[in-house]
Amino acid sequence: MNVYFRGMTKKKTDICIFVVLLGICIISNHTFLHAQPALTRSAHSGEIRNQINQLGSFVSVLYVAAHPDDENTRMLTWLSRYKGFQTAYLSLTRGDGGQNLIGSEQGIELGCIRTQELLEARHRDGAEQYFSSAYDFGFSKNPEETFSVWNRNKIMEETVWLIRTLKPDIIITRFSPDPSATHGHHTASAQIALEAFEAAADPEKFPEQLRETDIWKATRILWNTSWFFYGTKEYDKTGLLKLDLGNYLPLLGQSVGEIAAESRSCHRSQGFGSARQRGEELEYFKHLAGDPVSLTEKNQDLAEGIETGWSRLSGAQNAEAVHKKIQALWNPEKPQESVPLLLELRRELKKLPPSYWRNNKLKKTEDIIAACNGLFAEALLQQNKIIPGDSVKGKIELITRSEYPLRIGRIFRNREVIAENIPMEYNKIKTILCDFIAPYDLEITHPFWAEKEPEKGMLQAGSPENAVRPRSALPIRFFAELFIGNEADPISVEIPLVYKYTDPENGELYTPISIVPEISVTPKKELILLKKNETKSATLTLFSHSAREKKGILTFDLSGNLSVIPESAEVTLKGKNAELDFTFQIKGDSGTLKPKFILNDDPFTRSFKKIKYPHIPEIILQNKAHIEVKSAHVMHNPDLRIGYLSGAGDEVYNILCEIGYKPKLLTPEDLKPEIMNKLDVIVMGVRAYNTNASLNLKRKELMDFIYNGGRLAVQYNTSGNLVADPTGPYPFKISRNRITEEQAELEITKPDHFIFHHPNPISKKDFNGWVQERGLYFLSEVAKEYTDLLQGNDHGEEKRKGMLVHTPYGKGHYFYTALSFFRQLPYGHEGAIKLFVNMLEGKPEKEKNRKP
Repeated sequence: MNVYFRGMTKKKTDICIFVVLLGICIISNHTFLHAQPALTRSAHSGEIRNQINQLGSFVSVLYVAAHPDDENTRMLTWLSRYKGFQTAYLSLTRGDGGQNLIGSEQGIELGCIRTQELLEARHRDGAEQYFSSAYDFGFSKNPEETFSVWNRNKIMEETVWLIRTLKPDIIITRFSPDPSATHGHHTASAQIALEAFEAAADPEKFPEQLRETDIWKATRILWNTSWFFYGTKEYDKTGLLKLDLGNYLPLLGQSVGEIAAESRSCHRSQGFGSARQRGEELEYFKHLAGDPVSLTEKNQDLAEGIETGWSRLSGAQNAEAVHKKIQALWNPEKPQESVPLLLELRRELKKLPPSYWRNNKLKKTEDIIAACNGLFAEALLQQNKIIPGDSVKGKIELITRSEYPLRIGRIFRNREVIAENIPMEYNKIKTILCDFIAPYDLEITHPFWAEKEPEKGMLQAGSPENAVRPRSALPIRFFAELFIGNEADPISVEIPLVYKYTDPENGELYTPISIVPEISVTPKKELILLKKNETKSATLTLFSHSAREKKGILTFDLSGNLSVIPESAEVTLKGKNAELDFTFQIKGDSGTLKPKFILNDDPFTRSFKKIKYPHIPEIILQNKAHIEVKSAHVMHNPDLRIGYLSGAGDEVYNILCEIGYKPKLLTPEDLKPEIMNKLDVIVMGVRAYNTNASLNLKRKELMDFIYNGGRLAVQYNTSGNLVADPTGPYPFKISRNRITEEQAELEITKPDHFIFHHPNPISKKDFNGWVQERGLYFLSEVAKEYTDLLQGNDHGEEKRKGMLVHTPYGKGHYFYTALSFFRQLPYGHEGAIKLFVNMLEGKPEKEKNRKP
């Protein structure tokens, strides 16, 4: 099959696993990386013509930033869709450390969501997507702090690998490499890009890479600056390259700004729905290194000094002439009329020695030939789960919507030929059965970067060529050889492996195919909190993915001082989709419990979880099943009547249940006297005032609730995008102040305050071992009626207040906290749990005998 990885010689790619994994899926931006839109139709004539025009464009660009959502989608769209440049976005992280507007997922799970959102965005703006193995550990105030957590050399190695492989002529950073008032990850990403710009051309840097690729020197590196970085739209633009990115693409029927908005709006977990923009849109660029661009008013060219056309490819004069003929003779109503010339262009390209641009244009030409024939192909399975060793039933459906002669030579499943010599007729579906036995050694579906726990700010993703991948390809793949016309040399195309069904409301829907074990062992809860001498129940869900009956032994691997009752049990699962909840008792103080189901001496240890949102493909996580047991010697009143109003999604409600409370979930509509009078405390979930506009209508009811003896505890909200007023009985403002060093020393400013004594004594040791940050979006301009209870600072900064404030009001109490309880409580941090409990039920001495 004629597949080469761009930038590599034929010798280096003949037997390169990396090509199998990357060459088609990532580089070509094909369907394996995308959700439903990539599978539902063939390209139309305008899209094909746009692709034909872009065959004559020979510029490669790499855009670099730190997170999902950092990328300038207007820039990527303009480069890829309008200019036809080979465009890629390198996001150093997968966004694991941010907040989640659409659900409760955090950490690795949030990174999985944002990975898919980026891939959906790239499907729209036409760029490619890559990552490093940097783990997003949350907000960082400067690059020094960032690199104290990240492995700078590892990220540099991966970035250099990507530059040497993609061979960009131009590198663009979204942020300045100079320290400024922005995220430390942002500055670090620009510093990495600038350093890698030089290192990729140095044979002394990462010389082991040169066995697979070559050194590469980009022409220039620029900073895509903006008024945002200067705080005013009237900033000094002297010496900056100016480009208008507001172009209209008539072949696609959209402007750059319209496409870019669709791309930007894919970042739903961050609330970045964007309006379509039309008309002039100016962008500015500051030169960082390499060859500068002339800044004449009439001629500002991002690619100045770079060979942008066919002359870039040595010996391609004939190919260029054929390409011009294809453009001149294009018939949008009959794309197939261009196939003979496209085949001629392919023959001319194949005469040239393998190289980055030869391989790139050859692959794109073959894609266009398939599109001109109206080719559509799917390998359609009867199931969306594949179990190693099981029989899998499916069929391949192919159709050509062109009268130009086409036949299928061979169809491969991986390297095995499963069908040969298949004639194709115009507009008639050809169906070929593709039943097979799934190999026993298939790798279980799970994000490869999440297989191992992150280590100090770094994902354990393996070698650089592995780490940069957006995701794994399925280990079972189908390919077809196309013989078009009288051509003796076939074109190889991948046939996507899919599962789809028809929904009465939404029509035809696709679901990703997953490799799963016969049995999943999934804990209902992955965190158990135990008090001293306490025994707690825990439940596992055993699920059978296959049809045969399974009779095995459930047992446990234990660490710490844990014990379980029973230690093991015989369990039978009958038939496909059989599900059984197994409840057992846990005793001890702390440790890890790893369940396993032993069937015929084979241990099954994987859990099974779906993450499902309508804007991205379904995500399957199959971690090694485990339950973390942590001590939580917390005094609390289990009869406290708590109402919890969720915000943008967090796990605090579930942890309140785990502590032993019985909280009631509320909606804004529940904030009425007849319901509130039955509660002692109301807790606002994180960013509740960013997401519930109707809370503005409930302010009087909430203040009356406090005044009459109730307690309101409000968790953090962001200073931007407030849709309701979060202030309590007295005014304050929300700032962007935060403490990002999770071990920064905190000072208890009012040590006699009841929150530090009742019902749990709080000391400085209770602030040890926090995760990710102390807190964020602290209060400022706080009214004198509030008592500020904690203060602290990151290294080298002034003391920060406003992270935990309290005021009595009438007979009740109001608390506002910007501490990151939403991270500490799901982590099981005992000190944070005690402080949160005290916020809910602690009382001054004079109130301790008073019932609410």
